[in-house]
Amino acid sequence: MPLTAPKMKLSGKDPEKAEHVVGIEWLKTVTVSEAVKEKGFFGNQNTVARPTSAKWEHTVERLKKRFGVE
Repeated sequence: MPLTAPKMKLSGKDPEKAEHVVGIEWLKTVTVSEAVKEKGFFGNQNTVARPTSAKWEHTVERLKKRFGVE
């Protein structure tokens, strides 16, 4: 199914500054009571981010371990 967002903002013709719609294939889901919170996790208020922080790698590795995802 094509994803569209007619009111999405474009920043000129530069794709690095434009907003994009991203499809997600969830490998595993859990209930809110099973949510994982740890100090030092990467956090961002946006739905999708291009993280460059070292916290991102730490967060991904910890969550993969916790949820048994390879």
